[in-house]
Amino acid sequence: NVFLAQRDNYTLISDDLIYSSGLHLDSGLISSELYLEKRLPKERRDEIFQFLLQKRYIGLTISPENLYRSYINQNKAGLPHVYEYALLNLSLRENWISSNINVIVAFLRKVALNPAISKEKYGFDATNLFATTIPNFTSPSLALILKREIEKEFKYLGDYLEITLAALLDALRYTRS
Repeated sequence: NVFLAQRDNYTLISDDLIYSSGLHLDSGLISSELYLEKRLPKERRDEIFQFLLQKRYIGLTISPENLYRSYINQNKAGLPHVYEYALLNLSLRENWISSNINVIVAFLRKVALNPAISKEKYGFDATNLFATTIPNFTSPSLALILKREIEKEFKYLGDYLEITLAALLDALRYTRS
């Protein structure tokens, strides 16, 4: 496979980490997700994402919108319950990028602005999200960056700023113990 991918005009479609991290094969390698995004129309990307999550695919790039959709759909009958898989993709150490902090905060802001979700449920779910993602931070300073981003984005959301910071603190205590 590696030899084929190194030939001109050939591409290896693979999600195996060994190709990207172990062999440092940068050119001629594309993930399944990226391949599908490039080959299919833009309006089908959400459908692709949901399909890959339903198949328990690991290694996806999570957007706040897709995470929110998975969160909302987890309690609806007849819809796929893939929120836990979306969280798993978001929290993978091998897949971790610092922009995931922006995804986390944007997602929590969407949840906080949903009037159908109680503050208690929001606090519980925010703590769960933080407890899932924080252990995979590649640097301790990312927790401080996360706190700053929360303070910036929740500045005008009243109680939700305090609830979110309390959830972060609870998750930090939980993950450090």
